Amino acid sequence: MIHTNRWSPDTCGCVVEYTWDDEAPQEARIHRYARHITVCDVHAHHGGTEDGYRALLDDHRQKNMAIAILLHEYPHIEYGEIGWSYTPDRKIELRLNYRALEPWEDALKETFAALGQPLPPQHERRLNRALTAEEIDHVHALCDLQLGSEQARIVG
Repeated sequence: MIHTNRWSPDTCGCVVEYTWDDEAPQEARIHRYARHITVCDVHAHHGGTEDGYRALLDDHRQKNMAIAILLHEYPHIEYGEIGWSYTPDRKIELRLNYRALEPWEDALKETFAALGQPLPPQHERRLNRALTAEEIDHVHALCDLQLGSEQARIVG
């Protein structure tokens, strides 16, 4: 049976419908563009066509890939701590918005600091989560390889 789903990607204001066949094995299912319900300003030049659908899929995949690279390389970062936006020329900017430390985490840091001792390795990375310049450069290099040169950056 052919099903139609409506999708609103988080990368733009488009709303599209696509179809898929539930009789095909899950690993072989193909989503086929059906129509645009809403076309955003970013994709308006495609005129609500299948090319526009492919362009918004590409945007969505690139954003997800950039976030996946960051999370894979630095698993101490939590998904909810990553913000993102696009530059005017549709380059992805990732921002790390670290959550506040829990009271026990603050107390642990203060205790070790008062003792003049380094944090144990199992706690150090979780509590001191900011990426170094070298780590940021590493993510940029991986994004360049996976997404194309200068398509995604960590900023701020």
